[in-house]
Amino acid sequence: MSRLGKFSYSTAASILAVDGGNSKTDVALVDATGAVLGAARGPGASHHHLGVPAAMDTLEALIEAAGHDAGLPATERPLAAVGVWCLAGVDFPADDQALGPAIAGRRWRARRCCATTCSPCGAPAAGAPGASAWWRGRA
Repeated sequence: MSRLGKFSYSTAASILAVDGGNSKTDVALVDATGAVLGAARGPGASHHHLGVPAAMDTLEALIEAAGHDAGLPATERPLAAVGVWCLAGVDFPADDQALGPAIAGRRWRARRCCATTCSPCGAPAAGAPGASAWWRGRA
């Protein structure tokens, strides 16, 4: 167990949840019960505005910050078993084809992500029974 403020939490992240928009990006590491282990908020990570390499660098910084918040070393990979990616502007297969390999190359999660989409995707699809409460609070 690690401690963040007065709350105890496990450092075993099941889900890396990313809500990457045009104006801001939220990242959270969530355990199997849906409890948030660590989180970070930063600038937008749109591949349309920044280009794929810069968007991945933006995500990298925020994912490292969320890992730090969760007490996980920045070099530890993968950080989570599953990645859930809700990214603005991923509207067509070409967008997924551009971002999928770039995300996979960073080794942020152990298994294939459940979604790279601009629509709300919800973490229960990734297998965390309590995660839906966290996602409802994000809407």
